[in-house]
This record gives sequence, C-alpha cells and structure tokens, in this order.
Amino acid sequence: MTVKLPSKCHTSAVNELSAYFKTKTCEAVDYGISNVIFDTQEVQQLNLEVVKLLLQSMRVCQELSLKYALAGKPSIIEESRKFEESKNWVFSESIEEAKTTF
Repeated sequence: MTVKLPSKCHTSAVNELSAYFKTKTCEAVDYGISNVIFDTQEVQQLNLEVVKLLLQSMRVCQELSLKYALAGKPSIIEESRKFEESKNWVFSESIEEAKTTF
C-alpha cells in the first residue's frame, strides 16, 4: 500500500489525514496488506506537521504489525535531518527502491 502525502500539510489536514489513515490501514490489513510506503516526493517542505503525521502513521503501522518504508526526494531527506524525531529515518529515493526494503 502506498500513502502519498499532499504537497502541503497544515494542522487541520494532519488531524483529518491521521484519522483517515488509521481507518484505511485497518481495512487494508483485513485485505491482507502487510507493507506500507509513505511517499513524500510531492511534499514541498518537511515541517513539523508532516513529521507529526508520519510519526502518527508509523505508530499505527507498528500497532498493526505492518512494515513501512519512506520514499522522498533528496531535499526532503536532507530536511528530515533537522528534526530530532526524524533525524534517523531512512528514506529511499523512489517508490520502487522503497519496495525492495521489504
């Protein structure tokens, strides 16, 4: 399953997306999905709201025993190093590359 993040994330969008993600992820597990790729390639800037959304989504994956991977362009990968919460995240530069990590 691939989760494509929007180019801009604001607080209200993060709250809506978090609830939606949890519901849809539970449904995906029921259908036998076991891997999730978070596609951040369209994200214009990795800000605290995006980091928060990804952290919440990763927690959902862990709760449901799903494996997950991150795909992002080099600028997002670099920006992730600025936040304590995301400095150790491992990104792939493409969705195809992320698929090979499972």
